Amino acid sequence: DMYVSIPGYSDNRLNAAYAFGGMKLLDKTIKKNFGLRIDGNVAVDFDGFIKALGNIGNLEIELSKAEANFLNGQYGVEKDVDYGPDKWDLKEGVNSLTPNQVLAYSRIRYVGRSDWTRTERQRTVIVKAYDKIKDLSLGELIGLAENILPCISTDMTKVQILNLVRYVVLKHMNIAETYRIPIDGAYRYATVGKMSVLLPDLKKNSKALQNYLYGTQ
Repeated sequence: DMYVSIPGYSDNRLNAAYAFGGMKLLDKTIKKNFGLRIDGNVAVDFDGFIKALGNIGNLEIELSKAEANFLNGQYGVEKDVDYGPDKWDLKEGVNSLTPNQVLAYSRIRYVGRSDWTRTERQRTVIVKAYDKIKDLSLGELIGLAENILPCISTDMTKVQILNLVRYVVLKHMNIAETYRIPIDGAYRYATVGKMSVLLPDLKKNSKALQNYLYGTQ
């Protein structure tokens, strides 16, 4: 919901850049507003998300009582996705979520702080999925990548992706924490053209993001 400048278009929400011009325009928009050059992108739709996670398996995710009740209830899943006929009986605490349930969990926006908590859930899913596969052998990870590649869209080549897999294994990389912008205290809520948006302090957010990624001051 960050309201930013989009090259060649009127100012709009950041996610509009992808809708207008795909990965290329999104990258240009991020560079213009935050000074970052994006090396590669990966996108996945709902069907691809479920298929990709199907190669990884269930994820152990802790649910609050409100999240569990929401997912179990008639409004717990969005109606634009076929989640299957099974009735869910999720509980407060750690649950072994199927790929369908993980997708529904990732999309919740009515429990917690709306989109803020939703993106937190999405980052949780990334961390949990990575934690489940990080100890696989290089050969197993390459095989997993081969199976998942057809489920996603990317502007990277297969060779680039497999080289990244090798790099992650050799460097024993881990996801110690996640991050988001706008950072606290560096945005304000506003209504622009009947849209509810976040007006970010681009200088503060750009500095914070680059410091997080590169350790610059």
